[in-house]
Amino acid sequence: MRYRLLLLLACLLPCAARATAADDYLRELQQNAARAHLAQDPYWLRLLHFRDNRLLPGAGSTIDDALFFNAAQGKHDAQAELNATLARFFSDVPVMDEPPQCRFRARYEWLRQRLQFDPARLPPQRCPLHEEWLRNLDTVAIAAVFAANDLNSPATMYGHSLLRLDREGQGPDQRLLAYAVNYAANIAQGENMLTYTVLGISGGFAGQYSVYRYHEKVRQYARINNRDLWEYPLKLSREDVHRVLLHLWEMRGVGSEYYFFTENCSYMMLALLQTARPGLYLTQAYDFPGLYTIPVDTLRTLREAGLLDEAEFRPSLARRLRHQLQQLSQAQERWVLQASDPHGTVDFEDPRYRQASARDRARMLETANDRLYLSFNEHDVERAQALPATRALLAERSQLDADAGFTAVPVPGTSPERGHETSRWTFALRHAQGQDAAVLRFRGAYHDRLDPPAGYLAGGELEFFDLGLLARQDGLRLSDLRLVNVQAISAWDRAFRPWSWQVSGGLRRYGLDALRAQTQGRPGAYVDGGIGLAAAPASQQLLYGFAFAQLDANTDLDQDHALAAGLRGGWAGSFGAHWTQQLELDYLGPLSGAAGHQLQLRLGTQWQPGANDGLRLSWRSLRESQQSLHSIELGWQHYF
Repeated sequence: MRYRLLLLLACLLPCAARATAADDYLRELQQNAARAHLAQDPYWLRLLHFRDNRLLPGAGSTIDDALFFNAAQGKHDAQAELNATLARFFSDVPVMDEPPQCRFRARYEWLRQRLQFDPARLPPQRCPLHEEWLRNLDTVAIAAVFAANDLNSPATMYGHSLLRLDREGQGPDQRLLAYAVNYAANIAQGENMLTYTVLGISGGFAGQYSVYRYHEKVRQYARINNRDLWEYPLKLSREDVHRVLLHLWEMRGVGSEYYFFTENCSYMMLALLQTARPGLYLTQAYDFPGLYTIPVDTLRTLREAGLLDEAEFRPSLARRLRHQLQQLSQAQERWVLQASDPHGTVDFEDPRYRQASARDRARMLETANDRLYLSFNEHDVERAQALPATRALLAERSQLDADAGFTAVPVPGTSPERGHETSRWTFALRHAQGQDAAVLRFRGAYHDRLDPPAGYLAGGELEFFDLGLLARQDGLRLSDLRLVNVQAISAWDRAFRPWSWQVSGGLRRYGLDALRAQTQGRPGAYVDGGIGLAAAPASQQLLYGFAFAQLDANTDLDQDHALAAGLRGGWAGSFGAHWTQQLELDYLGPLSGAAGHQLQLRLGTQWQPGANDGLRLSWRSLRESQQSLHSIELGWQHYF
């Protein structure tokens, strides 16, 4: 019995000694970290996605998933998280099927370098999954990718940001086989628009990083959603790239509340990139007051940090198709339109096709197939209808050895990040009915049709939180508040026949009172919307028309509301790089409440001496219920 007890003690004593040694070394590391103030080190805070709280004192992480933290209070206590992380490194208990030093690889490598881990006292753990993942990515460089905004999708009205992970020696075509890093909300299929909007604004969706093949994202954005892609190689060393990948590894499977305006794809891409090296701060400008994060603004942040290289342009299918059609004769174009019409026929005996050169036939076949593919993506044709024509076109193309020889799609003269800044201050003077007032305006985002068009979506108008105040000797008064204003105007032609649409809502004064310098009534809520058509008679010119309705809710009105419907016609254009103009005429007829017949004419023009400044002149005339009023404003616009 005594022998057995001695044998048991002989076995347990080394284990106890090792445990005591590990505990001693852990305390030593924690004390060294405290003396070096590592828990307050900016890089440690960036690894934890910490930022100052917007309203209350203190700081916390934007990551909400408990899997990301080692301490129960780690989301709000960087010191507790550091101590718990060091303790976890001594454990062999797997975290999500990985050794702790592997699961929290970015934190391990940074703490190892700062505290000079003794491998004899804290043995390194093998990380085969992590090493295989790095080998498969084989990343030596990173590019930021901006997908142009799509006004037809609420989630991408302001554009989308992602990253491309490049391998050694990849050219433009080979880069399609690279990997891409995306951050997006996990949205259930079939989510209705109202629920989607409410949850997207309030953080009701969980967002996650994910890694895809880049060609999948190119297909999604450029070929299916018809959005141009701008690709910016980033000026990062291989060590910088490696640190970003270490942090990306830690973020696998980690969810966080997704906010459409703030903690969105662009903010989280900056949060990932700022782990590239100590001293790189990218999210600070968006942390306070933190009202919104717009993708194109984050490109400017990267440019200001010296990270952005020259842009490379990847056109959308729609832009490429328009360019291809311009290289066909009128007869060839008509054949293409017939062959790609789901109700038309593919006639290879047609003289327009048969008498064309081999190069032109190749062009006609490829263009017809691209247009058919575009129609399928836009749900204008069913798969069963498109397949026979597609097979016939591809079979005929396979018999031709000739190269189509299309010229390259022209690159827009201004890349998105070089357009005007997205927020705007305005100081203007208004004159109406012999009265004058100063007008102060602030617009949170983003672009209207009189703003400098360079770098922005042609025909698009998107405004969020546009607040106007009237200043007179008797004080400030609310002029109007447009919470949202969207106009998506796309020109019709023989090959493309899109619908245009508009919607806006907020607070405003009703009727003639909206034009006055000395207001008389009270503001009320409103919403309007409509659908229409547009044409482009010349370059940089748009003609458009809408059928629309508007509803005003205002206690100054009989029955407290006015519902009307009517027509809107307009023209917008720019002459050179510095002048923009717009003319609109509205007619509204009454439907309910206090609504009467209204006829309103609006004329605006703006001169831009620079990308971020403009002088705007606006004139409005409204006739309502046998009364007329004219108003003129002259104001200076500054974009920031």
